[in-house]
Amino acid sequence: MNIDQNTGLIALFGGREAGRLMGAMMEAGFREAGLDYHFATIPVEEGKMEDVVRAAETFHMKGFNLDGPAVREILPYLDMMSPSASISGEVNSVRVQDGMLIGENSIGKGLVSSLMETGFSVQGKTICILGSGRAARAVAVECALSGADRIVLLCRNREEGEKIAWLTSSQTDAAVFAWDWQPGTALPEDSQALINCTPLGLTEASMPDLDYGQIGQGMVVCDMVLGRPDTAFLARCRDRGAVTVAGIDIMTAQASLNFFLWTEAMFPRDLMREVLLEELTGERPGEEPARPDQTGSSDGLSGHDLLIEKMMEYYQGKPGQIQYFLKVYQLADMIGRRERLEEETREILGIAAIFSAMAGGTRVDQVLPRVGRVSGFEGAAEAEALLRRLGYEDMVIDRVLYLLDSCCDKRRPDGPDQQIFREAVCLVRLCDQDPDRETIDRARKEFFSSPSAIRLLDLMFGGPESGK
Repeated sequence: MNIDQNTGLIALFGGREAGRLMGAMMEAGFREAGLDYHFATIPVEEGKMEDVVRAAETFHMKGFNLDGPAVREILPYLDMMSPSASISGEVNSVRVQDGMLIGENSIGKGLVSSLMETGFSVQGKTICILGSGRAARAVAVECALSGADRIVLLCRNREEGEKIAWLTSSQTDAAVFAWDWQPGTALPEDSQALINCTPLGLTEASMPDLDYGQIGQGMVVCDMVLGRPDTAFLARCRDRGAVTVAGIDIMTAQASLNFFLWTEAMFPRDLMREVLLEELTGERPGEEPARPDQTGSSDGLSGHDLLIEKMMEYYQGKPGQIQYFLKVYQLADMIGRRERLEEETREILGIAAIFSAMAGGTRVDQVLPRVGRVSGFEGAAEAEALLRRLGYEDMVIDRVLYLLDSCCDKRRPDGPDQQIFREAVCLVRLCDQDPDRETIDRARKEFFSSPSAIRLLDLMFGGPESGK
């Protein structure tokens, strides 16, 4: 492709995986529409927003997407913002018009647009949202602006939920509330739409803990999770008679809005959905998925070696995260072999360890896995997409995602792979600190039961009577 002064440049400043997906969709759309445009993915370090703005001006960009901390860092540099971007305080899409930077938050708009395609309008309705993160915030704000009468957020982090509720209800006409999300929580009785803004529900092993008896005909259920055209959560709700909307359709709607803002041309939605599906699954219609090569691959790598290299590519330029998952992998493998795990169980354990930097974060202040179930992990969609591209079976993928999703769960493990994975993660997190005796002893009591893992803990930090 020739790029010159007449080429319309678009970029995503942020994560490579998000840029890969959006870039594939946009490039296909540009070709279909006959536009001389090009989409680029450009990693950006936190605190470098001035460089982003300068690059947009220098290269006369038509617009750009933002990911990660950049969605907030861009705010002081904008000339205008849409109401949803202004209220949510986050901008994931910027349009350049007559030298001005105009900010938009397309996450909620993609959701509302997808709902409208099913014939459902949020106006005057009661909407229930699962979660209290960035997606939940964007969805709550957009539903309120679109005329929702009442919005209830079910959230494990009540403090964050309360912030969203106050932010939204104070600047719109909607009544917005945050409820504690406990096991078996009942939905608001008059709920007409249920929107999952957590990574939970990708598989049966990680279903949102709800009273599914309340879900039935007349309700619309949406899942913001990407990774496959359907999820176990949507399938269960659909079996109860609900109309369902998948994350792939919501992202396609977001991309449609971005495409129009940047090019003023209509977005070839069906084509874009096909492109996104192919990028997520690695499969073309009628094509058999490849199986993982356990003996060797075309580039000379085998089994876990290939997966490790892929994760090193994913974390390129971030040696701390690469070192983290390599340490978890080595310890998990050592404990698994000493505990004489079956080969299939060790295989799953090793895969989960390779993805461990995605599960629960690696900040040094997180010495121990947090108490209580976390709401999924940030890299769920990327992990599943990579495993599917490499041809792993559904059973393996489901178990790996479950181990990652529950790595911070303090409850009794349901298998030796889950126990050893938690022990390996805990050992590495402890090693990243200089823990006191109380912390080490608490870790031993709450998270360790495998004799081999306890032996490693004692070798690293001394036994209970050592006084460190």
